Amino acid sequence: MLSVLQRNKYNAITVVILAITLQTCFQIFSIHLDIYSFVITAFFALFATPILITILLGIPIKKVGMQRGKLLKNKLLIIITILLLLTIYLTSLLPDSVEYYSLKLPEENLILFIVTVYTILYGAEEFFFRGFLLFGLEPWLGKYANIVQTMPFFLFHIGKPPIELFLSFFAGLILGKIALESRSFIIPFILHWVLGFSVFVTLSFI
Repeated sequence: MLSVLQRNKYNAITVVILAITLQTCFQIFSIHLDIYSFVITAFFALFATPILITILLGIPIKKVGMQRGKLLKNKLLIIITILLLLTIYLTSLLPDSVEYYSLKLPEENLILFIVTVYTILYGAEEFFFRGFLLFGLEPWLGKYANIVQTMPFFLFHIGKPPIELFLSFFAGLILGKIALESRSFIIPFILHWVLGFSVFVTLSFI
């Protein structure tokens, strides 16, 4: 019978292998998809499948951040988060970013598009990185799990404007730290969604 430490290591290694496989397959097969097909693929690859894997490994769902979580009390972390979000928002208004994202905006029903499409996309993305991968690794790697989950998150942004790719590394670390302190992926998801909503609404008026 596996000891707790052995089981944690086994689960962590399994999570890493499956997470890398899922992300690789997703990024390969989603290259030429339209935005709606992309979001549906993201839902199954980054959310539904990890949930199934979590259940099959016998890990309680709340152990991978699927819970309301705690409120943040770390004032320094809150300040750093606000500054980072403002920086990302402002850099999204640079010409390269405006050109990149303007091509992805529909001409009609913009608000409905952002609310539905990006709620699913950001929800799946945050659960995958700040839930499944981060908390799946934490019992084995401790605080270093945050660094490990940040690397594939950074790679996930390859193809985006250079400044966004650069900032995604720091965003991954900060969102991971928030997830660890709150014991949930929910706050990172809300922050990611609010940022995305703000950016896309602003771009619609440019």
